[in-house]
Amino acid sequence: MPTVPDPADEGTFSRRYCVVFESGSEGILVSVPALPGCFSFGATSADAEAQIRDAASLYLGACRRDGDAIPESEDFRPMIPAERCAVAFITFTAFHLRGSMEAGDEAGTPSIAGYEIAGASQQHVLVRRAFDHRKIVLPQSGGPLPQAMQRMVNRVLIGDRSFHVPFYQVGQ
Repeated sequence: MPTVPDPADEGTFSRRYCVVFESGSEGILVSVPALPGCFSFGATSADAEAQIRDAASLYLGACRRDGDAIPESEDFRPMIPAERCAVAFITFTAFHLRGSMEAGDEAGTPSIAGYEIAGASQQHVLVRRAFDHRKIVLPQSGGPLPQAMQRMVNRVLIGDRSFHVPFYQVGQ
């Protein structure tokens, strides 16, 4: 069951989650099913892992700051084998975020209608819908999103949570 953190608690915290690596023609799409809207992209497995570490830490920091529920750590997630996919369990430490950002704070960041910029790191920007705090983490690449990432963003925007169904094999 998710816990709701006390925003006044300024200590860092860590969580361990299942991470899905999906290889494609453009690179590796990487996501954290326990954190809806938390995904990134990398050219190699190592790059994808570094990117998702940054994205998930930003996501968790925003949850802590905003008082949103944070899922407990995972030790197990049922898997169904799928071609081109692998999973690993990775521990993430939350970024410490203060206040919220204004839309103009991060020049060149992608915008999504109805979402506000809620936080940023060196590699990612987190956008959030004000009325329900639905979050999406996007890379600060300056260029167009890879097609695989654009598909994930579109699924989050329409509320399709089916991409969190675990069709992945264990191992990497």
